[in-house]
Amino acid sequence: MSWWRRNRWGLILMLPVLALALAAASFRLVTLYLPWFASTGTHVEDAVTVTTDSSFVVYPDGEEYTATFTPLSLVPVASAPDEAYLGDGSDLRAAPGARLWRLSTRVEADPSMSLVECRLSLLGPDGTRYMAGLAQTTSEGVAVVPSLGAGSCVPAGAPGPYSDLEGRVQPVGEGEDRPATYTLDTYISVPTAVVPAEVRIDMSIGGHWKIDAPGV
Repeated sequence: MSWWRRNRWGLILMLPVLALALAAASFRLVTLYLPWFASTGTHVEDAVTVTTDSSFVVYPDGEEYTATFTPLSLVPVASAPDEAYLGDGSDLRAAPGARLWRLSTRVEADPSMSLVECRLSLLGPDGTRYMAGLAQTTSEGVAVVPSLGAGSCVPAGAPGPYSDLEGRVQPVGEGEDRPATYTLDTYISVPTAVVPAEVRIDMSIGGHWKIDAPGV
């Protein structure tokens, strides 16, 4: 008797198990992975407003907050202040073949809302994403070396509330209270042949938002 005939009933009984496994994997793909990595984003006008539904943070009494991001200006600059990156007091300049852009953004958010997972970046006319951080040029364009806090949506030294590994919001550290309204300057390196077309804002879940770059 062949192996297939001896084990046919076991193989038949495995079919519903495999179906359940595929269904579970599909659920994770659709509800968890795709919103993070495959979303085309939502284009908005004037300002981007995000809510606590776009964050993994859990507030003790189910509080709901909103944060509004309004890009004010986007201009090319010769250098960026180093304190946002390495902290040795020198200025950062773009590598050959690249140009630095300074994105200024006004943020209005309740100081109790956690924004530490939020990130700002730029999009080229073809949709290529350019992120804040140290950069070098390659044959394919600008390669970004991520640096701690680069592209953050919170002001340096005043991040506001964090969350633990389970997403539960934690008390604000001493001296780290975030103001309700502030302006961020984000420095991003882009190939010299590219003029940024959009500003992109990412939260931890719920996809991302795009808005036309100001004044470009």
